[in-house]
Amino acid sequence: MKVINITIIFLFFLLTSCIDEWDRYLDTKQLNYNIISASDDFKNYSKIHIEQYKNTLTIRLHIKQLLNLSKKNKDKISVYKRFKFKLFDNNNIIKIDPLFYKYFTGFDFINDTIIGYKSNDCDITKTNEIKFSIPLIYFYKLKNGKHKINLKITTDDENIIDKLKSDKIKQNINIDYRANIIFNLNIPEIYETTICNDSIILQNDKYFSPKGMDFSFREGYPDIYWQIIYNLDNKNYESIKSNHEANYATMYLYKDTISFIHLKNPGKIIIKVMDRDDLSPDDIIGIWKGDINKLESTKNTYKTLKFDHIDKFKIKIIKKNNLIN
Repeated sequence: MKVINITIIFLFFLLTSCIDEWDRYLDTKQLNYNIISASDDFKNYSKIHIEQYKNTLTIRLHIKQLLNLSKKNKDKISVYKRFKFKLFDNNNIIKIDPLFYKYFTGFDFINDTIIGYKSNDCDITKTNEIKFSIPLIYFYKLKNGKHKINLKITTDDENIIDKLKSDKIKQNINIDYRANIIFNLNIPEIYETTICNDSIILQNDKYFSPKGMDFSFREGYPDIYWQIIYNLDNKNYESIKSNHEANYATMYLYKDTISFIHLKNPGKIIIKVMDRDDLSPDDIIGIWKGDINKLESTKNTYKTLKFDHIDKFKIKIIKKNNLIN
């Protein structure tokens, strides 16, 4: 009976996952694009897909082998090409806030250039795929409405790594791979909310004391900071950290603010109070979860929250749903 129940639960989650994927497939919109100019290597060796799912733009580039190194296989040499993606609006490069860099998993950045990689090590019947998704809040500096976005793709001419050695061997690779692509994108209205903190007082009794919770040559008081976490398209985003940081010996009595951008009303948010640590991951002191509307108060006064090891967290909303584009 137990085995049957486990099987039913497994099939339920499998079916739910399949339904979610199917819904995502049906809701994904293929955006039309025009290739303004492209090299022969781009035309012959690759295909691009530009898609939009809800408020997220996805660019997928499928690339066949660019080089035939069969004569060099005995040396086990692999070629890794570095692909550069730049986005423009009216010939002005679209600047991506460094705050968002960490959400581009597997990609690097050089200024406002998105960097992806591919290798020639693939089955001849398959292609390498470079894929990245951009939530549309990244474009908060663009006016809401329709935009003609210009995507420019280039690649470096060198970057060879010998697998048998740890050092890099530089060698020119004569490949002319580039493309200039234009597509239309509708930028949604993007809002900013600003929250102000007055003070944070930690629990300090026989059950919990901030003294000694942080490794230090002093008395081990935590170095407190706070931030906001909010959800967009099933992914959590973090605001910047609070401007100040205080050792609890002086308590956290700074009046500082945190702003974050979002689409429409952010709804449920998380307030996270942390203890910064230079030698290990930051420790969580307390987490508050709730609807942002619960932070509103009359006569512009502070609301006092109590949660986890936080006795008092005085907070108020300065600006809410302020349209910034």
